[in-house]
Amino acid sequence: MHNTAQDFESGIISSPDYCCLNHPDLGRLSKVSHELHLAAETPTEPDPSFLEHPLNGASFRQIHSESSRLLLSAPKSFATISTGITLFYSESTPTFKVPSRPLRIAFLTSIRDVGADEKVGLRNGEIKYARYLKGTIEHILRSTTSGRLNGFCEVVGIISDDLPIDLQQSPFGELPSAGQWIFPKNLRASEHQNARDLCYNLPSDFRKLPMQDSLARQERKLDFETRVANLLLELNADVLVTDHYMAKLDYLVDPKSPLSTIVMNTHPGIIREDYAFACRGKDPYNDIIKLVQGLDNETSSASFNLSKSPKLYTGATFHFSDRGIDSGPILCEVACTPVFPDDSEDQLCRRNYHLSKNIACELGLLHFSSNIYEY
Repeated sequence: MHNTAQDFESGIISSPDYCCLNHPDLGRLSKVSHELHLAAETPTEPDPSFLEHPLNGASFRQIHSESSRLLLSAPKSFATISTGITLFYSESTPTFKVPSRPLRIAFLTSIRDVGADEKVGLRNGEIKYARYLKGTIEHILRSTTSGRLNGFCEVVGIISDDLPIDLQQSPFGELPSAGQWIFPKNLRASEHQNARDLCYNLPSDFRKLPMQDSLARQERKLDFETRVANLLLELNADVLVTDHYMAKLDYLVDPKSPLSTIVMNTHPGIIREDYAFACRGKDPYNDIIKLVQGLDNETSSASFNLSKSPKLYTGATFHFSDRGIDSGPILCEVACTPVFPDDSEDQLCRRNYHLSKNIACELGLLHFSSNIYEY
């Protein structure tokens, strides 16, 4: 059976120019089409209500006072860098000046999802034209050492939350020393440090407790998020970026949390509510494929050859985290990934990493480190 998605991966079907951009041309900024209202302020002292939060303390207050304290509601404006690529909280022609020091980034991820499920760091032989799948964390590590983020950001920690039982049926381990990992063993985080030396495992053991034991789960979850917060302090991290973290954060992103404005997420889909094909939640690829297949059944005409044309474009969003599911104010949106009716989830996932997801995180961090974060 003819497979259009495989044709796209092999180059038989050419993608639009903007789909092939590994590093979008930041000089080609279009004029802002309209502005949205901004509610923002940067107080020098934490709000007194922060004292009520279980994660609050003198050290956390210090992190809070050094970070941008935006009232995260609606961005003032947005700038379209290229077709499908948009920066929010941005002037019409943003500039990217190297900050006084690099932004210190810690990642929080679940290897059971990004590794065992999506097979990041592997080459999947089941797909005829599959390439090595470079994940977002590897992409950012490479960018900070020799790419666009060099001088703007540095990775100081990579935290996995997996339990050994989560990975029993997988070649992956909860740490690089325990099995296959999500990036090459020789990848450098800096000239003098191997990226694997930045890896930590803090098991989210509250997941073992029964759902009906809500009080015990809440207590254990608070303990887990406190351990994450303490590690951020130990690493002297400026921000926490979640990438396929598969247990929802509560305390760290609570509006009263002293760390709530430095937690961000990379979601493999468009979350903006006014986007016709927005997909939130834990299974965006399946959701978008079902949507495309439904549209395919509705619009079959001789003048439109769907087998050779994508029905829509999906992508990725880099955004501030809140207590919702894949919600929060957006920093960067990249909608450059075509979706075909005969896509498998694996094909679409791999395509989205290369064309949208890694770029969204990279540009979002570039924008945040240069134009938003207060050093």
